[in-house]
Amino acid sequence: MSDIMVGQLQVILKCFQLGSLEDLQDTMKQSGAIISGSTALLLLHPGRFLPNDIDFYVMPPGYHVLLVYLQRCGYQIERHHTSHYPSLRQIRSVHFLHSEESFQCINIIVCEGPHALSTISHFHSTLVMNYISYYGVVCLYPMWTMLNFGFINRDNDVTTDHCLSKYIRRGFKFSRTLGRGQKTLNPPSTHSKNAVRNLHDEDVLFIPFNSLANDIRKFDNAVSWKLCR
Repeated sequence: MSDIMVGQLQVILKCFQLGSLEDLQDTMKQSGAIISGSTALLLLHPGRFLPNDIDFYVMPPGYHVLLVYLQRCGYQIERHHTSHYPSLRQIRSVHFLHSEESFQCINIIVCEGPHALSTISHFHSTLVMNYISYYGVVCLYPMWTMLNFGFINRDNDVTTDHCLSKYIRRGFKFSRTLGRGQKTLNPPSTHSKNAVRNLHDEDVLFIPFNSLANDIRKFDNAVSWKLCR
């Protein structure tokens, strides 16, 4: 599985002209940046679609390390503002970058909090609560995500409906009630709306890029989160 994911990631890097996987991994390790959104979901469903852009999430101390690397790859800041996602209070600022060579776009989302999970757990649905780090791919709700399904984590609004429609066009399904729709989706206690989850939970899916390092405890602390609908 990891070999397929690495191959898919290399296709994305070539499309966005982001250099070698090794160079990007090194930059992500130094900066603490992760990739989330469509790109992370694509690695869990290889070949299903191509992302329109790439979303990097980073804490303030690592921002300049990431920015310098992206600038070396030909990206320049087109615009930025304090928050493009008003419902996500954990975001300090959003920076939109564009490459005149590849004609691709990259977003840098600068987060508050001790970990980017503080932002990811507020996403519109569990379907996109996944991320790519330098050490591998992490899926917070694999029981649903790998079945092409997501629980909606936000009340109705225009922005949420727009986000959901993009994934519906790609063949994914959603529910506003945990466990509704298929018997196989009835959630265990760790997947309930009020459950406090932890990155070290057994039902967090971790697929390392290095097959010799198969325990996320070697890379990340026991960060906790809760669905915040």
